[in-house]
This record gives sequence, C-alpha cells and structure tokens, in this order.
Amino acid sequence: MEEAVPTGKLGMDDMGRSFPIDLRELGGVFALMGLATKDDTRDVRAEIRDARTAAKEDSRVLREELKTTIEKVRDELKADIEKVREELKAYVDKVREEVKIDIKKVREELKADIEKVREELKAYVDKIRDELKADIGKVRDELKADIEKVRGELHGVKSYLAKWMAGTVIGIVGLMIAQTTLLLSIARLPSVG
Repeated sequence: MEEAVPTGKLGMDDMGRSFPIDLRELGGVFALMGLATKDDTRDVRAEIRDARTAAKEDSRVLREELKTTIEKVRDELKADIEKVREELKAYVDKVREEVKIDIKKVREELKADIEKVREELKAYVDKIRDELKADIGKVRDELKADIEKVRGELHGVKSYLAKWMAGTVIGIVGLMIAQTTLLLSIARLPSVG
C-alpha cells in the first residue's frame, strides 16, 4: 500500500496564481528526467512530510506560545487596568475629600461673612432707629409747639368771635327793643281819621 502523497498549492502560474502539484507525479517526472530515482523522490516526500509535520508541530507550539503570551498579556493588562482603576478611585476619593473640605471652608467663610453683614446691618438699623427717634422727638416737639401756637390762635379767634357775636347780639337786641318801642309808640298814637 502506497503512502498518501501530499498535494498542495505549491506551483505558480504566469499570472501569479498558485495551483496544486501531485508530488508523486513530480517524483516520476524527476525520475524520467534522470534527476532523481524513485528512492530519491520517496526520500523527498518523506522529508516534505517530516517538514510538514515539523511545521505543524512548530505551528502548534507557536499557537500555544501565542495563546500563553496573549493570556499573560491579557492578565497583565487586567492587572494594570485594575491598578489604574484603584489609583483612579483613590485619586477621585482624595479629590472628593479635598472638595468636601473646600466646601466646608467656603460654608464657614460664608457663615462668617453673613454674620458680619448681619451685625453691620443691625448696627446700621440701630443707628438709623436712634437717629429717627431723635428726629421724631424733634418733630414731635415742633408739632407740639405748632399745636400750642394754633391753640393760642384759635383761642384768640374764639375770643374775637365771641366778642363779635356778643356785639352782634347786643346790636340785634337793641334793634329789637327799638322796633318794639317804635311799634308801641305807633300803637299809642291817636288814629287819624
């Protein structure tokens, strides 16, 4: 029983395309040409088979090495990523704490500033209140003086009106008396007639 002869895309045509070559036929051609014997071609086939086996083994070894290297690199990358995540988390936590401290400081400063402004406003309001009290007292005193002056003037006007009314009433009463006297005197006169 003859061994299976490897075939593959070993030849190239003029267009650069590969085509399969049957190594058994190629060995026969070499034997006919006197370049090699059947034993030589068998040896070449064995070497090619051994080379393919070695290439397959090398390829398998390389795949395993590549797989191991990829897994190693993946593990290293995972470790690096985890390390970076931890560092980033630590940095974010640190920054967060610094921001909290800064916010607390700003709040305290704002509270102090607000308290200061509140005290200044209270002092200003107290000052205005005292000034207003003084001004209100002054205005009140001026109003009292004006009211007393108006009262005095009203009292003078009342007195004048009372005198005028008394004079008017006396004049009217005098006229009424004169009219009554005149009417009585006319009634006593003898009638003409």
